[in-house]
Amino acid sequence: MDIGLNEILTACDRSRKVTLFEPFLNHFTNIDYACVMSEICLQSSEALKRDPVGCGWFKRTYETWETLTGVSSSQARMVCIKLAEQKFIEMEIRDRVSHFRAIPESIARLVALEPPVEPGEKSPLGICPECGASVKEGQRSYYCSSWKKEGSNCCFCLWKDTLSRNGKKLITQEEVRLLLAGRVIELRNLVSNKNTKLFSCKGKLHKRDTGKYGIKYVFAEKKKGRGV
Repeated sequence: MDIGLNEILTACDRSRKVTLFEPFLNHFTNIDYACVMSEICLQSSEALKRDPVGCGWFKRTYETWETLTGVSSSQARMVCIKLAEQKFIEMEIRDRVSHFRAIPESIARLVALEPPVEPGEKSPLGICPECGASVKEGQRSYYCSSWKKEGSNCCFCLWKDTLSRNGKKLITQEEVRLLLAGRVIELRNLVSNKNTKLFSCKGKLHKRDTGKYGIKYVFAEKKKGRGV
């Protein structure tokens, strides 16, 4: 019996499908993370349509995650915990069932969306990686707009001259926009502290062990030479 393309597509349509958003795949570079994050965004959006005051909460067992996405229940649980730690989602246990909710303010930076600008305010540069508030520009740094607000303990700050030790004067607005969106920036003609030689690389936003933020150098992998 010959099986044609129509029969294959019909069989595929009967199977469970999950949405996979490219920005999440680009950010996490892990299909399990991208798959779960995409599904949470989709289901949270659907929950908001059903109940606008429900804040996007929906319930799901980890066994259901495995059925719908193909990600094993143990792996889905681990991914959800990590996403919650990174403040992309919230998790709660209600009546012994896990409930999930996407946090739009934090997820926005993955797709380079900016929060709305209040009347009279300057356009924000991006989303704070710590609390999801907007990031603004100061005289010497880029900082979280919530640090002065009552009850906030966020102290995100990226000094403009954080790379001055290697010869780069200031981090520009365009560069900080890319960094806050989870992207890398091009760093050219930096000066090595060891031998004063020039070098170029990429840079990404990095949280140090101290809790303070800086820029981590990312070097291209050296290609191995061919054997003789």
